[in-house]
Amino acid sequence: MWMIVVLLLLCVTNAHAYLDPGTGSILLQGLLAGVVGFLGVVKIYWRKILAWFKRNPQQKNEKNDNKHDPR
Repeated sequence: MWMIVVLLLLCVTNAHAYLDPGTGSILLQGLLAGVVGFLGVVKIYWRKILAWFKRNPQQKNEKNDNKHDPR
């Protein structure tokens, strides 16, 4: 498999391709959509993220101790 990849990379020729202005616009739009999507997910789960970072090891042990409490 790697031999095929090496042979293809060694036999590179000109593509004679054309990238019109719309291509850059689509790439920019995709990048912005990804950033906005990521920020939306962070906004939705922001409190859970903060709670995870603020978690105290003592609180975690207390929660585990309460699980075995027969009350």
